[in-house]
Amino acid sequence: MLEEPSTVTISIASDQDKSIVQLPARITSHEDFVHSLLKIRAHATRQSDEVPSRADFINSAYYLLAWLVGDAGKGFGSKRLHTARIEINLCRKHSENLELGEYVARCIRMVGVPCKRLPDKVSDPSEPHGSFRWLSRFSPVMGWMHIVCLGLDWDQRTSYDPVNMDWVLSAPVECRMWFIRGLADSDGNVHFRHKSAEIVTSPNTKLIRDILASLHVHNILDFSKGCGRISISAQKAAEIQMFNPRVFTHRRKLLEKIVSARTFQRRWPVWLESRVQQMLREGMSPSAIARRVFNENDVYIKMASVIRKRRSMLEKSHGRDTHPQGGI
Repeated sequence: MLEEPSTVTISIASDQDKSIVQLPARITSHEDFVHSLLKIRAHATRQSDEVPSRADFINSAYYLLAWLVGDAGKGFGSKRLHTARIEINLCRKHSENLELGEYVARCIRMVGVPCKRLPDKVSDPSEPHGSFRWLSRFSPVMGWMHIVCLGLDWDQRTSYDPVNMDWVLSAPVECRMWFIRGLADSDGNVHFRHKSAEIVTSPNTKLIRDILASLHVHNILDFSKGCGRISISAQKAAEIQMFNPRVFTHRRKLLEKIVSARTFQRRWPVWLESRVQQMLREGMSPSAIARRVFNENDVYIKMASVIRKRRSMLEKSHGRDTHPQGGI
């Protein structure tokens, strides 16, 4: 039986020349990954629009890996050369996504892969707001990450096939945290009603829960329509800076506002009671009322509380209707 090669040869191209680099054909630990990254960095700094510190470079690589696991689009070129490219599409509804996309593009450039912004995608039925777009060149570095770092076969795709990268669990806490941030920025969301943040985890639910467990982050697993999601309390998500602390994304803004908003555990102040009753009389839904109070007054009220107040108002109204004052 032929032994599998222990290394692979890839080229890192620039406008001036091409560097040949020997990288491991299998990653089994954080140390393997870092050793490979430093080899790439030695030839790739000219591709980057900045020269980060070693720690920032490694953290950025973990963040980028998470985008490859998550929502980044992958295009595959030559199977013989194992070239692949990355496409980032982010909704224009949130202007903050422009800064987020530029951050991801810088991470791609840090590993020696040119990446440029494309013209925005115009609105269409599938994306009514249009999208900001970035596209990298085809590169064997991206192919190496797909096969060696994610542990996938060439024809496997992250949308359907679970990655094989338990080696991430050997990484330092900060690296694991940046991996979670990459997942959250690409496949995460913030739930206003439940005061929580979530990450879509399928088909890698076990790995992601193992990483969170290693970080001592309590999470709840939910399956709906065949898709796994984990949720974390808003307070804990903000505490660990679950969304990229270097980019003020719309999700991070909402999370931090929810955590800092005032709450009233018992009686509401008179102004709040009066305002909610007025909006109920105007026919607003409990969810719309909770959102308006949150947006305009930085106060978080539970929709269940608004629903109870609406029920109470209806009961009083019906009581008046069925027991008219006076006689015949």
